Amino acid sequence: MYPPFNGAMPPSGFYYGDPEYFEKQREKRAVSRRGIGIGLAIIGMQVLPYLLTTVAAAVLNAAGLIDRRAIDNGYSGMQPLTYYIYYSLLYLLMVTLPFLILMLCFRLHFSQVMPFRKTARPGLLVLAGAGGLAMCMAANYLATQYSAVMESIGIPTDMSSLPKDGSLVSQICYFVILAVLPAFAEEFAFRGVTLQLLRPYGEAFAVIGSAFAFGVMHGVQIPFAFAGGLFFGYVAVRTGSIWPSVLLHFLNNALSYFQELIQDHSAEFVYQQTSTVLLYVLFLAATVCGLLCL
Repeated sequence: MYPPFNGAMPPSGFYYGDPEYFEKQREKRAVSRRGIGIGLAIIGMQVLPYLLTTVAAAVLNAAGLIDRRAIDNGYSGMQPLTYYIYYSLLYLLMVTLPFLILMLCFRLHFSQVMPFRKTARPGLLVLAGAGGLAMCMAANYLATQYSAVMESIGIPTDMSSLPKDGSLVSQICYFVILAVLPAFAEEFAFRGVTLQLLRPYGEAFAVIGSAFAFGVMHGVQIPFAFAGGLFFGYVAVRTGSIWPSVLLHFLNNALSYFQELIQDHSAEFVYQQTSTVLLYVLFLAATVCGLLCL
C-alpha cells in the first residue's frame, strides 16, 4: 500500500514506514489537540461570566435578593455578604468549570491533576515558600514596568477591585476571595490540568506552557503571572505535589491583600509616611528572605 502523494517532498532520510517519523507526527497532533483544548478553556473563562451573571441575576432577582432601589450601592443592589457569596461562586465556576470539562475530555484522573502526596523533603516546602515570594517580588517589578509602558501609549492597566465597606465581614470575605479561592481554583486549572496535559511531552515544556497559559488568563498582568507561573510550575514538578504551588499562590495573594490593607488605612497613621515605610519593609523582608532560601 502506497501513502497518498500530496505534492510535498518527504523529509531527508525518510522512507515510508519509518516508525520514528510517524511517531513524531502523532505526537505533534496530540500536542496540538491539547493546546487547542487549553485555549478553548481560557476562552471559556472569558465567556462564562457573561452567561453566569445573566442567569444569577434572574435567580437572585426572583428570590428578592436584589433591591432595585439600591442598585448603585456598590454591591449591585445586594447585601454585602450576599454579594461576596455570589461573586465567590461566580469566580469558582468561571475558573474551574472549563478546565474540569477539559480534564474529562482528555480522561485525566483527579489524582493526576491534584496530586497531594507528601514531598520527599519537607524542608523544601518551607524554602520554596520564601523563595517563591522573592520570585513574586521580581515578577511584580516586571509587571510595574510593563504597566508603565502600556499606560504611556494609552492602554489602561488599572484593575478594578471589589467593593469594601470597612466592616470585619467585608475584610474577611475580601481576603478569602483575593487570597484563598485563587490559590485552589487557579492551581487546579494551571498547575493541575494544564501542566499534566503537557507533561508527557517534557517537564520543561509543561512548566513553560502552563505558565504562558496562566499569564494569558491574567490579561494585562501577563508579565507578573508568567514569571510567577514558571516558579509555581517548577515547584509543583520538583516536589511531586500541588500543595507547594497552592501555598505559594496563597502567600503571594495574601501579601497583596496586606499591601492594599495598609494603603487603605494610610490616612489613620499618625505620620503619613508610616504606611509607605511599612510597605517597603514588607517587600524588602520578603525579598531578602526569599533570596537566601533560593
